[in-house]
Amino acid sequence: MLQLQGYSTEPLASVRYDLANNAGTLTNLEGYVTGQWFATNLLAFTTNWFECLDVPLTNGVNTITLHATDLAGNVSTTVTKRCRSMTLCTLRS
Repeated sequence: MLQLQGYSTEPLASVRYDLANNAGTLTNLEGYVTGQWFATNLLAFTTNWFECLDVPLTNGVNTITLHATDLAGNVSTTVTKRCRSMTLCTLRS
């Protein structure tokens, strides 16, 4: 199992992800916005944390595609990461 955590500099309406591995393909799985930081000098939310919990990895290559939607309905550029189970897997946009 993988616990995927990250953040966005835009307020998020939703976080979804897809997973493809030897067991098959799962799409549109739910992630969660877990926190927000409000910068009082900017009067705006500047950091928004999210998690995708218990991502079921298998042996071999696991491809994770992350979809983040902001409050205006814009979907972010998709970040895809291929990682092997039991290996540290870092996503960078």
